[in-house]
Amino acid sequence: MPFSISAGVGFIALFGVAVLNGIVLISEFNRLKNNGVSNTSRIVLMGTRIRLRPVLMTAFVASLGFLPMALSNGAGAEVQRPLATVVIGGLMLATLLTLFVLPILYVLFEHINKDKMKFSKTTNYKKLSVLLILLSFGNIHAQENITYEQALEKAFQQNGTLKNSKLISEYQDKLKASYLDIPQLEVTGGFGQIQGEETDNSFGISQRFSFPTVYSKRKQMLDAEWAASVISQNLTKTQLTKEVTEVFYRILVLQEKKKYWNISAGCITILPKKHL
Repeated sequence: MPFSISAGVGFIALFGVAVLNGIVLISEFNRLKNNGVSNTSRIVLMGTRIRLRPVLMTAFVASLGFLPMALSNGAGAEVQRPLATVVIGGLMLATLLTLFVLPILYVLFEHINKDKMKFSKTTNYKKLSVLLILLSFGNIHAQENITYEQALEKAFQQNGTLKNSKLISEYQDKLKASYLDIPQLEVTGGFGQIQGEETDNSFGISQRFSFPTVYSKRKQMLDAEWAASVISQNLTKTQLTKEVTEVFYRILVLQEKKKYWNISAGCITILPKKHL
Protein backbone atom coordinates (compact mmCIF):
# COMPACT_ATOMS: atom_id res chain seq x y z
CA MET A 1 0.00 0.00 0.00
CA PRO A 2 1.66 3.33 -1.02
CA PHE A 3 2.15 6.08 1.50
CA SER A 4 -0.38 8.92 1.18
CA ILE A 5 -1.72 11.95 3.02
CA SER A 6 -4.41 9.86 4.70
CA ALA A 7 -1.74 7.40 5.89
CA GLY A 8 0.23 10.32 7.35
CA VAL A 9 -2.87 11.48 9.21
CA GLY A 10 -3.23 7.93 10.51
CA PHE A 11 0.34 8.02 11.83
CA ILE A 12 -0.43 11.25 13.70
CA ALA A 13 -3.51 9.68 15.32
CA LEU A 14 -1.51 6.53 16.10
CA PHE A 15 1.26 8.50 17.82
CA GLY A 16 -1.31 10.28 19.98
CA VAL A 17 -2.97 7.09 21.17
CA ALA A 18 0.37 5.34 21.75
CA VAL A 19 1.69 8.24 23.84
CA LEU A 20 -1.57 8.36 25.78
CA ASN A 21 -1.25 4.67 26.69
CA GLY A 22 2.33 5.23 27.81
CA ILE A 23 1.28 8.18 29.98
CA VAL A 24 -1.50 6.11 31.56
CA LEU A 25 0.97 3.35 32.43
CA ILE A 26 3.82 5.58 33.65
CA SER A 27 1.46 7.71 35.77
CA GLU A 28 0.32 4.55 37.56
CA PHE A 29 3.96 3.56 38.16
CA ASN A 30 4.68 6.99 39.65
CA ARG A 31 1.54 6.83 41.81
CA LEU A 32 2.60 3.51 43.29
CA LYS A 33 6.10 4.86 43.84
CA ASN A 34 4.76 7.94 45.67
CA ASN A 35 2.56 5.70 47.83
CA GLY A 36 5.62 4.00 49.30
CA VAL A 37 6.25 1.01 47.03
CA SER A 38 10.03 0.94 46.69
CA ASN A 39 10.64 -2.25 44.72
CA THR A 40 10.78 -1.32 41.03
CA SER A 41 9.83 -4.79 39.80
CA ARG A 42 6.80 -4.84 42.08
CA ILE A 43 5.81 -1.36 40.86
CA VAL A 44 5.95 -2.54 37.25
CA LEU A 45 3.95 -5.73 37.89
CA MET A 46 1.26 -4.02 39.97
CA GLY A 47 0.97 -1.01 37.67
CA THR A 48 0.73 -3.11 34.52
CA ARG A 49 -1.94 -5.33 36.08
CA ILE A 50 -3.98 -2.33 37.24
CA ARG A 51 -3.74 -0.43 33.95
CA LEU A 52 -4.05 -3.42 31.63
CA ARG A 53 -7.79 -2.88 31.06
CA PRO A 54 -7.56 0.87 30.23
CA VAL A 55 -4.67 0.30 27.82
CA LEU A 56 -6.46 -2.54 26.03
CA MET A 57 -9.73 -0.61 25.89
CA THR A 58 -8.03 2.44 24.39
CA ALA A 59 -6.37 0.33 21.70
CA PHE A 60 -9.31 -1.96 20.87
CA VAL A 61 -11.93 0.79 20.77
CA ALA A 62 -9.90 2.76 18.23
CA SER A 63 -9.11 -0.38 16.23
CA LEU A 64 -12.74 -1.52 16.13
CA GLY A 65 -13.83 1.98 15.14
CA PHE A 66 -11.50 2.01 12.14
CA LEU A 67 -12.22 -1.61 11.13
CA PRO A 68 -15.14 -0.76 8.74
CA MET A 69 -12.92 1.79 7.00
CA ALA A 70 -10.16 -0.79 6.54
CA LEU A 71 -12.59 -3.29 4.95
CA SER A 72 -14.47 -0.78 2.77
CA ASN A 73 -14.42 -1.15 -1.01
CA GLY A 74 -16.86 1.57 -2.00
CA ALA A 75 -16.43 5.20 -2.95
CA GLY A 76 -13.62 6.87 -1.04
CA ALA A 77 -12.03 3.59 -0.01
CA GLU A 78 -8.67 4.63 -1.44
CA VAL A 79 -8.61 7.44 1.14
CA GLN A 80 -10.11 5.55 4.09
CA ARG A 81 -8.18 2.28 3.86
CA PRO A 82 -4.63 3.72 4.35
CA LEU A 83 -5.81 5.70 7.38
CA ALA A 84 -7.55 2.74 8.99
CA THR A 85 -4.79 0.26 8.14
CA VAL A 86 -2.11 2.42 9.73
CA VAL A 87 -4.14 2.98 12.90
CA ILE A 88 -5.21 -0.65 13.37
CA GLY A 89 -1.81 -2.21 12.67
CA GLY A 90 0.06 0.44 14.60
CA LEU A 91 -2.18 0.14 17.67
CA MET A 92 -1.68 -3.61 17.81
CA LEU A 93 2.10 -3.16 17.81
CA ALA A 94 2.01 -0.12 20.11
CA THR A 95 -0.08 -2.01 22.67
CA LEU A 96 2.46 -4.83 22.82
CA LEU A 97 5.28 -2.32 23.17
CA THR A 98 3.42 -0.45 25.91
CA LEU A 99 2.70 -3.57 27.96
CA PHE A 100 6.05 -5.34 27.56
CA VAL A 101 8.81 -2.99 26.39
CA LEU A 102 7.81 0.17 28.29
CA PRO A 103 7.93 -1.51 31.76
CA ILE A 104 11.39 -2.89 30.97
CA LEU A 105 12.61 0.56 29.95
CA TYR A 106 11.08 2.01 33.13
CA VAL A 107 13.04 -0.46 35.28
CA LEU A 108 16.27 0.28 33.43
CA PHE A 109 15.92 4.05 33.69
CA GLU A 110 14.94 3.87 37.35
CA HIS A 111 18.15 2.01 38.14
CA ILE A 112 20.16 4.54 36.11
CA ASN A 113 18.53 7.44 37.96
CA LYS A 114 19.24 5.84 41.33
CA ASP A 115 22.89 5.41 40.47
CA LYS A 116 23.10 9.05 39.38
CA MET A 117 21.41 10.22 42.58
CA LYS A 118 23.84 8.24 44.71
CA PHE A 119 26.75 9.72 42.84
CA SER A 120 25.39 13.27 43.06
CA LYS A 121 24.74 12.95 46.81
CA THR A 122 28.20 11.68 47.63
CA THR A 123 30.17 13.89 45.24
CA ASN A 124 30.58 17.64 45.24
CA TYR A 125 32.10 18.62 41.93
CA LYS A 126 33.87 21.72 43.18
CA LYS A 127 35.40 19.86 46.09
CA LEU A 128 36.29 16.95 43.82
CA SER A 129 38.10 19.28 41.41
CA VAL A 130 40.10 20.80 44.25
CA LEU A 131 40.87 17.34 45.56
CA LEU A 132 42.11 16.29 42.13
CA ILE A 133 44.32 19.38 42.06
CA LEU A 134 45.79 18.40 45.40
CA LEU A 135 46.32 14.79 44.37
CA SER A 136 47.56 15.31 40.80
CA PHE A 137 50.65 17.44 41.30
CA GLY A 138 53.38 16.35 38.94
CA ASN A 139 56.18 16.66 41.48
CA ILE A 140 54.37 15.01 44.40
CA HIS A 141 54.32 11.26 44.74
CA ALA A 142 51.38 9.32 46.06
CA GLN A 143 53.00 8.70 49.43
CA GLU A 144 54.49 12.21 49.88
CA ASN A 145 52.82 14.49 52.40
CA ILE A 146 52.23 18.17 51.73
CA THR A 147 51.57 20.99 54.13
CA TYR A 148 48.66 23.36 54.08
CA GLU A 149 50.81 26.20 52.72
CA GLN A 150 52.12 23.97 49.91
CA ALA A 151 48.59 22.97 48.98
CA LEU A 152 47.53 26.61 48.79
CA GLU A 153 50.57 27.53 46.72
CA LYS A 154 49.95 24.72 44.24
CA ALA A 155 46.28 25.60 43.98
CA PHE A 156 47.11 29.27 43.31
CA GLN A 157 49.57 28.26 40.61
CA GLN A 158 47.33 25.77 38.80
CA ASN A 159 43.81 27.16 39.19
CA GLY A 160 42.56 28.43 35.83
CA THR A 161 39.97 30.83 37.24
CA LEU A 162 42.56 32.58 39.38
CA LYS A 163 44.93 32.82 36.43
CA ASN A 164 42.19 34.37 34.34
CA SER A 165 41.43 36.92 37.09
CA LYS A 166 45.10 37.86 37.28
CA LEU A 167 45.31 38.37 33.53
CA ILE A 168 42.21 40.57 33.54
CA SER A 169 43.62 42.62 36.41
CA GLU A 170 46.92 43.11 34.59
CA TYR A 171 45.09 44.05 31.41
CA GLN A 172 43.02 46.66 33.24
CA ASP A 173 46.18 48.00 34.87
CA LYS A 174 47.87 48.47 31.47
CA LEU A 175 44.70 49.97 30.06
CA LYS A 176 44.77 52.84 32.58
CA ALA A 177 47.53 54.55 30.58
CA SER A 178 45.24 54.84 27.55
CA TYR A 179 42.97 57.46 29.08
CA LEU A 180 44.94 60.20 27.28
CA ASP A 181 43.98 59.00 23.81
CA ILE A 182 44.80 61.89 21.46
CA PRO A 183 44.02 61.44 17.74
CA GLN A 184 46.90 61.44 15.30
CA LEU A 185 48.13 64.61 13.66
CA GLU A 186 46.48 65.17 10.27
CA VAL A 187 48.49 66.69 7.43
CA THR A 188 46.67 67.72 4.24
CA GLY A 189 47.87 69.20 0.97
CA GLY A 190 46.46 70.24 -2.38
CA PHE A 191 47.68 71.30 -5.80
CA GLY A 192 45.64 72.65 -8.74
CA GLN A 193 43.11 75.26 -9.72
CA ILE A 194 41.33 75.44 -6.40
CA GLN A 195 40.13 79.07 -6.12
CA GLY A 196 40.62 80.38 -9.64
CA GLU A 197 42.25 79.87 -13.01
CA GLU A 198 45.72 80.05 -11.57
CA THR A 199 47.35 77.00 -10.03
CA ASP A 200 47.23 77.04 -6.26
CA ASN A 201 49.14 75.13 -3.61
CA SER A 202 47.59 74.36 -0.24
CA PHE A 203 49.07 72.80 2.86
CA GLY A 204 47.42 72.25 6.23
CA ILE A 205 48.03 70.64 9.63
CA SER A 206 45.25 69.81 12.07
CA GLN A 207 45.12 68.26 15.50
CA ARG A 208 41.93 67.43 17.42
CA PHE A 209 41.64 67.48 21.21
CA SER A 210 38.77 66.60 23.50
CA PHE A 211 37.61 68.76 26.37
CA PRO A 212 39.93 68.27 29.43
CA THR A 213 37.12 66.86 31.58
CA VAL A 214 36.68 64.01 29.07
CA TYR A 215 40.18 62.73 29.84
CA SER A 216 39.69 62.99 33.59
CA LYS A 217 36.39 61.10 33.45
CA ARG A 218 37.94 58.44 31.25
CA LYS A 219 40.80 58.04 33.72
CA GLN A 220 38.35 57.65 36.60
CA MET A 221 36.42 55.01 34.66
CA LEU A 222 39.57 53.01 33.86
CA ASP A 223 40.72 53.23 37.47
CA ALA A 224 37.33 51.95 38.65
CA GLU A 225 37.45 49.02 36.20
CA TRP A 226 40.95 48.13 37.39
CA ALA A 227 39.83 48.28 41.04
CA ALA A 228 36.85 46.03 40.23
CA SER A 229 39.17 43.50 38.53
CA VAL A 230 41.45 43.50 41.59
CA ILE A 231 38.47 42.90 43.87
CA SER A 232 37.29 40.05 41.64
CA GLN A 233 40.77 38.52 41.76
CA ASN A 234 40.83 38.72 45.56
CA LEU A 235 37.37 37.15 45.79
CA THR A 236 38.47 34.29 43.53
CA LYS A 237 41.56 33.77 45.65
CA THR A 238 39.51 33.81 48.84
CA GLN A 239 37.02 31.28 47.46
CA LEU A 240 39.84 29.00 46.30
CA THR A 241 41.48 29.27 49.72
CA LYS A 242 38.20 28.27 51.37
CA GLU A 243 37.75 25.23 49.12
CA VAL A 244 41.36 24.08 49.54
CA THR A 245 41.14 24.52 53.31
CA GLU A 246 37.92 22.53 53.53
CA VAL A 247 39.24 19.66 51.44
CA PHE A 248 42.65 19.66 53.13
CA TYR A 249 41.28 19.37 56.65
CA ARG A 250 38.63 16.88 55.57
CA ILE A 251 41.43 14.65 54.31
CA LEU A 252 43.19 15.04 57.67
CA VAL A 253 39.99 14.05 59.50
CA LEU A 254 39.57 11.00 57.28
CA GLN A 255 43.17 9.99 57.90
CA GLU A 256 42.69 10.28 61.66
CA LYS A 257 39.48 8.23 61.43
CA LYS A 258 41.34 5.60 59.47
CA LYS A 259 44.05 5.42 62.15
CA TYR A 260 41.39 5.21 64.87
CA TRP A 261 39.50 2.38 63.19
CA ASN A 262 42.72 0.48 62.52
CA ILE A 263 43.60 0.73 66.22
CA SER A 264 40.08 -0.23 67.25
CA ALA A 265 40.08 -3.19 64.89
CA GLY A 266 43.30 -4.43 66.46
CA CYS A 267 41.75 -4.31 69.95
CA ILE A 268 38.65 -6.38 69.11
CA THR A 269 38.70 -9.94 70.49
CA ILE A 270 36.17 -12.69 69.83
CA LEU A 271 34.99 -14.47 72.99
CA PRO A 272 34.05 -18.12 73.00
CA LYS A 273 30.36 -18.94 72.90
CA LYS A 274 30.22 -19.87 76.62
CA HIS A 275 31.32 -16.34 77.61
CA LEU A 276 28.59 -14.63 75.55
